[in-house]
Amino acid sequence: MDIEAPLVRQLTQHEIVANIYLFMVAGYETTSAALAYITYVLATHPNEQRKLQEHIDAHFDHNVDQDMLSYELISKMEYLDMFIRETLRMYPITESVINRQSSEEFHIENVGTIPVGTIILADIYTLHFNSDLWGPVDPHTFYPERFATKRHPLAWIPFGAGPRTCVGMRFALMEIKELLVRLLKVYSIVDCGESTQNKNGDVEHFDIQNNHIILNPTDPKNCLYDAISAQTNMSSNELRQRAANHMRHNADYYLKMMPAYEILV
Repeated sequence: MDIEAPLVRQLTQHEIVANIYLFMVAGYETTSAALAYITYVLATHPNEQRKLQEHIDAHFDHNVDQDMLSYELISKMEYLDMFIRETLRMYPITESVINRQSSEEFHIENVGTIPVGTIILADIYTLHFNSDLWGPVDPHTFYPERFATKRHPLAWIPFGAGPRTCVGMRFALMEIKELLVRLLKVYSIVDCGESTQNKNGDVEHFDIQNNHIILNPTDPKNCLYDAISAQTNMSSNELRQRAANHMRHNADYYLKMMPAYEILV
């Protein structure tokens, strides 16, 4: 005899749409946007990128399989953690993540009376760029080492704070770290110098436009492709020549190693 559990109720159409939106924004789009800005920072801060690559390389034994990443190994990469946190400090992806609606009227000194039903948001930008919280180095300067100093627990809140902190924070940080380790072990990210803009300011959920980058192999023997560009209007020969000009070794050396393939996007 089959016994089925009673169906309490079905989700409404509004609840279904809300959950799909949450899955896409919280579970996918935010991580994608964070990686886009981390890539932008890497391309526009080459010295910091090289420092991060050296930091990652120092945690690997060259006699061991480079693909053998583990939670324990990545957790030891302190500068990688600081680099990501500094990027999210300057470019908080969910700037309106902390918001509440007042359930009763209350008064704040020097502010005034807050009526019932008022939506209240935490000003993440004021917190993340507050010189008292993030000095002595200018908060508008990208400086990962500032996270080596203990800060106020609510000075950095890209994932929210309190009992409703993003439940996926640890997972999101770990997947970002693993991707960056695998990427920077193989490639250097280079700014093409075309319309690179200062991205300080409000961060919305969109692609960074008109800021092209090139991925250059740090070791061409380990690369499926020797160079990949976001620009698709270049021929393969133009692409190989342009990428080679940015590589750390002699351009002729790389050009001899590059097969005459077409890159399909």
